[in-house]
Amino acid sequence: MGNVEQFPTYVNDFLSQFDNIQPADIENEETIAKLIDFRARYKKHWPTVANILAGRLGAQADILSNFLTEHAREKKKLEEREKKKKALLASYPPSSHMNYRWEENEDGELYQAPRLTHEMWEDLAPVFKGQDGTQWPKNIRDQLLFWDEDNNRPNFVKQDTQTLEFFSTLYAKKQTIYWEENRAKGFMPRAEFVNGLVKTLKRYEGYSEYPHFPPVKGYFYRLRIKQGSQKTGKLDELVNMFNPASPSDKDKIRALFCSLFWGGHPGERPMIVVTAKAVHGQSSGKTTLVQAASRLISGDAEGYIKFNIESGSLDGEKLKTRVLGANGQRIIFFDNVRSSVLGSGYLEDLITSEDISGHRLHHGLDSIRNYFTVCATLNDSMFSRDIVTRSMIIQILPFDIKENKKAEWKDRLDNLLENHKEDIITDIKITLEGEPKELAEYNRFPRWCRDVLSKCTDDSEIVTKNNALVQEYNAENEEAEKLHEDILGEISRYKIDTLLDGGPNAPLAIKPLDWDEFPKMYVRISESMFLLWVCKSLGFRSNQTRLAKKKLAQLNLPWLKRGKEGTPHTSKVMGSRFYTYGNPQFKELPSQRMPKIINADYRLGEYKFVRYLTHTNTAV
Repeated sequence: MGNVEQFPTYVNDFLSQFDNIQPADIENEETIAKLIDFRARYKKHWPTVANILAGRLGAQADILSNFLTEHAREKKKLEEREKKKKALLASYPPSSHMNYRWEENEDGELYQAPRLTHEMWEDLAPVFKGQDGTQWPKNIRDQLLFWDEDNNRPNFVKQDTQTLEFFSTLYAKKQTIYWEENRAKGFMPRAEFVNGLVKTLKRYEGYSEYPHFPPVKGYFYRLRIKQGSQKTGKLDELVNMFNPASPSDKDKIRALFCSLFWGGHPGERPMIVVTAKAVHGQSSGKTTLVQAASRLISGDAEGYIKFNIESGSLDGEKLKTRVLGANGQRIIFFDNVRSSVLGSGYLEDLITSEDISGHRLHHGLDSIRNYFTVCATLNDSMFSRDIVTRSMIIQILPFDIKENKKAEWKDRLDNLLENHKEDIITDIKITLEGEPKELAEYNRFPRWCRDVLSKCTDDSEIVTKNNALVQEYNAENEEAEKLHEDILGEISRYKIDTLLDGGPNAPLAIKPLDWDEFPKMYVRISESMFLLWVCKSLGFRSNQTRLAKKKLAQLNLPWLKRGKEGTPHTSKVMGSRFYTYGNPQFKELPSQRMPKIINADYRLGEYKFVRYLTHTNTAV
């Protein structure tokens, strides 16, 4: 094309860039961008250049110009769209932290696409990792557990619409979480995300900061205890902070602390009753003892679920609901029991059931393994027989310190529990891992006696002593004594003849009953009459004989002859049923039907037999 130097500048630029342009190059984005730039710089000369290009590319100049104009317009539109995208995305947090992500449709427009649970959690998980590297949350029986690092305490999040607000509040410094509430467009609701997350995470059956020994299968423990082979002495120091009434009580205090960390079979822990004699009832540290035990489990005195009993009755369903909502607690605490008699089927089940089932708030029907230790404090209350057999009694005395020194005592206790907790737990661990000792007697919790109590004492008679002690708190003993006195009073109203035994060949003689000799005799009383006496003594209506029978089966009445399974024994005599009441030294009684006149064949050794009491007898 000649010497390029003789052409104007725009021609030289054109030749330097497009001298070898071919028809196929018009589809090349880089070539098109150069042409658009060239046209922008040399608008005045563009018609001339367009004609030259049209000749080379085999296209008309106006078609080429329109093509470049349209292409430039599209490019500008794309640039503006990208600018808007950047501005839009800049106004939101990263898309990985929401329940949607930005995507483009076929027209290049942005729209919000829903995200699945696992996609969201993959991006959220690093945000919820604790300072110690623990990945939160944990699925504890279908509840999400987070660790509140600011307050150093666990925080259970319910599966409701407040979950994401909690996420945002707890981790605001790390990442603010936004949520798109539009179910119609397919965006996942908060509750659905939490439910999905619960199913994604490994499920634990329970949570506790400190482990059990041995560990309970399926539990999540946040902390670990350092291995140690030597006791630190801090457990003994904690036990010595209190004032037990006897050496056995001191060992039972140690067993209380160890029981909370025992990972043995569920439902095999006795109720620990902390009490004091009436004269020493106040300010003896009963509640403080249980609170000290609970502080070994948690960082404060909230390691227990507390109930108050005023009237002796328990709302069983409410009790179960609170227990099923337990979040790391190991103590069920009945503090300062004021009822005259404590007895409840719910309470009995709470102590001995392997699983506790019922309604859990925000969840529905649920059950939990029973690794709880039930504790109670009381002064003058009594227990039913079934509760007594499930109890270990700890008697303590008031602190032998002046009032102005109690503050110092509490400071020493706080220091021990706050600064030496791991040492105390280490001592408990070593104690529970020790060899069991043989006990002279075991109660209804033999595994607990073997694996906990025997390792906390050198007294082989400790269970025997406790069995004798708990009878002092058996309300049915007092009730039985009253019933016995009332029955003797009813018998004394009747004229009763007795047999005199003068020897093998001596004739029978009749004399009025000498009540001084009654302990060597027995009386058979018609069933209907006897049950009327029982109803009268116990305050039942005269037609509540079935209830009276049930009560007789429960009470401890040595003078009442009993049959199988502890139920009162009745004999059929002369076509009617009779209760046999008399001296408990009788080992056997006549079983066959007796005639109206008692003959000598029914004398047993030194004991004499009186004839039967029926409604036909005349009261004196």
